[in-house]
Amino acid sequence: MARWEHPLQLFALEHPDDWEPQYQAETGGVLFTLGGGAEMSALSLNPVALTRAQFVPRDHLLLAADRVGVTLDPDTIRAEAGDTPICAYGEGVRKEPFETPFRFWVIRHDGLALFATHLGPGAGLKAPRRSVDESLEGIDFPEILPPTPEEFRDRVLEILAREYPQVIGTPSGEWGVDLRSVEGAVLSSLGLENLYRVCLLSSEVTGALIREHLDQVLTLPEGGAPQSQPLDDVAERLLPMLKSDQWVQEVGQQLELARVDFAPGLVLCFAVDEPKRLAYVTQEMLAEWDMPMERLQQIAQDNLARKSIDLPLTVLDGEDDRPLAVIINTQDGYDAARLAIPSIRENLAEQLGDEYLVGLPNRDFLIAFTNRDPEMQTRIIRQVRHDYQRMHHPLSETIYRVRFDSVEPTEL
Repeated sequence: MARWEHPLQLFALEHPDDWEPQYQAETGGVLFTLGGGAEMSALSLNPVALTRAQFVPRDHLLLAADRVGVTLDPDTIRAEAGDTPICAYGEGVRKEPFETPFRFWVIRHDGLALFATHLGPGAGLKAPRRSVDESLEGIDFPEILPPTPEEFRDRVLEILAREYPQVIGTPSGEWGVDLRSVEGAVLSSLGLENLYRVCLLSSEVTGALIREHLDQVLTLPEGGAPQSQPLDDVAERLLPMLKSDQWVQEVGQQLELARVDFAPGLVLCFAVDEPKRLAYVTQEMLAEWDMPMERLQQIAQDNLARKSIDLPLTVLDGEDDRPLAVIINTQDGYDAARLAIPSIRENLAEQLGDEYLVGLPNRDFLIAFTNRDPEMQTRIIRQVRHDYQRMHHPLSETIYRVRFDSVEPTEL
């Protein structure tokens, strides 16, 4: 038997000598090629950091199968069974382009999840199946796992205190650090969840990644903290951003943001879009500008509307050639916030009807869809909840029902 150890010490497993591993640095996963000829198959293992409390193994199992076009046989599904870290399992067959058996596992150990897939002709044969089962059941996890969110935040604070003496950082909620100058002036709030996910898959350079991130955030002029900028200098760069209630509450413990309630669970905040960072607008800045909240919202939304002219949309049509879903995914940081723009809401309504559903798993993705195709609707909802767990800058796993004058959560 051979032993393969993850380069970041996330896990290790013993396997037959003829398995050929290929490490995939971009995802932090590994792909094993198993055997050859009629028994040839592949086993992939992909690690994911669990940075949210809610984690339903069965839902993730179904979504993993759905992503590759496999419907699981209900009789094979097991969830939360046994004493091993394997918390969900299921099997199914994909018939196109040719019939291929698939097996899926969700494996969890503290704050780390592994998503395993066994596919190919060998996934339907006794000997290869037994080899894969034995390897996964004996998977090893290190005694010292990746840092907890609190431990990671403490490391950021330690680097901040040692290398950026002009700034004082204090914890704010689970994922936040509030930044002030040594004179006590509020600078900004630093969110760490996205940085944590990046560092988890590049642990050997975590220190460098933290320093690079702090350098981007703390672009201070020589001599100390940044000075408040006049409204005329920033008005054209004011933009709206959707944030979760939880994020705003954590940041709001020490930083009073300018904010407008948008929908249950979602808050519209405002930012000055700068080349290397976002500076969130605070109530103090509004007072300095002598600007009412309504005017700030109007300016920011008008700016985003202009930025969204000729916005590229991905439209998914049904069998009747009518749109079933519309995707906004420009990756500019404001895709979710575009739901607040009246002209974009009108465009979506023209294609999907006066009432439609919306998923906003993170700030860089918006999908609007109808309920005309129940199968597609189910796939979209699963994908939204999956992406909320895995993608950077998570926003909400809730599905919202949008009408002309309202955005409300719905139970689906």
